[in-house]
Amino acid sequence: MTDARLRLAKDGDAATIYDIVADAGQLSSGAPSSLDDLVQFLRGEHGGAFVATAGGADAGVALFARQGEVFWLVRLAVRERFRKRGIGAALVAAVEARARAEERTAVFVQAIKADAVIQYFEGLGYDIDREEPDVARGEPVVMVDLIKLL
Repeated sequence: MTDARLRLAKDGDAATIYDIVADAGQLSSGAPSSLDDLVQFLRGEHGGAFVATAGGADAGVALFARQGEVFWLVRLAVRERFRKRGIGAALVAAVEARARAEERTAVFVQAIKADAVIQYFEGLGYDIDREEPDVARGEPVVMVDLIKLL
């Protein structure tokens, strides 16, 4: 288990979230990828995030979005020095608990098929829902949607 403490992020946490995501090597195109995008995401009614701290340092973040009856886990990032301590799993569990509290039916995650993260989420109880080419990226990648029914 982890010694991390989790908190629901406020829009004032945007710089912290941005730093964690950048430090974890998770900045990319997609939602949200700039500091301004993060502020707007956190201020909006459909987005949110959990921030994990461990040993007094910001360690990880999980961004989520509400869409109809489901939650999307938009981004999960844990700083490298805090990995393999259960922080990522704790953040995912927090998103799932929030989804249940809001009476949502499922949590979805989308990942590139070649990424090892797919096996990570399968280990947390997620199932592959579908695979499809991502034409928007302009690259020959296959995106995988994973789902966990709540």
